[in-house]
Amino acid sequence: VDVRMDGLDPQLEREGQRTELRPLHRLDRETSGVLLMARTREADVAIKSMFEKRTVHKRYLALVHGHLKLESELVDEPIAPDDGPIRVRMRVHSRGKSAQTQLRVLEHFGSEEGFSWVEAIPFSGRTHQIRVHLAHLGHPVVGDKLYQGDGEAFLKKWHGELQLHDIEELGLPRHALHASLMSLEHPLTDSGQIELTAPTPSDLLEFATRMGSRSGAKELTSDSS
Repeated sequence: VDVRMDGLDPQLEREGQRTELRPLHRLDRETSGVLLMARTREADVAIKSMFEKRTVHKRYLALVHGHLKLESELVDEPIAPDDGPIRVRMRVHSRGKSAQTQLRVLEHFGSEEGFSWVEAIPFSGRTHQIRVHLAHLGHPVVGDKLYQGDGEAFLKKWHGELQLHDIEELGLPRHALHASLMSLEHPLTDSGQIELTAPTPSDLLEFATRMGSRSGAKELTSDSS
């Protein structure tokens, strides 16, 4: 996980608060969006318990290749390690661990073989779950080096051999998956629900607009529950 906290610790110091930050969950490398951290041990323990009990609601925005035929569907497919040469790659397999992802198509754009904005809500926490489920449906996330094709782009990057034409074929230099929302009960008080959001990144919006998206996905998920 790459965590950018430039300026965050100094801000806490100026406010006279503790600067130790404890990561509470993970985002795949290259995934943007909401990352929750705790400033106290009490909050750390309480929120990690919520994650274990699956009471934290997470919503993602994905930009994928092709036009998904479904409007809304629960993908219930087990996930296991792939048996290929890439150790970190996962796959749908009958002997894998249970995994469920709710998908909802938000917009189709481009040609018939164009792109789709998709809302994804994971009900389990398997490695690369959303990316694996979308690739399994034949609609990999734009820019996904690991799950677009056979992972050749991932191997090229690993060996320092990824070229501009490879990135052009992928669509983007990083995969287009964004953690747009997280909601949970306040861990230490009875003050109710906390909702954390992150705006859609400019690199995804610019690519989508260039490819023909009319909505820009700026408010695509705002009416979701």
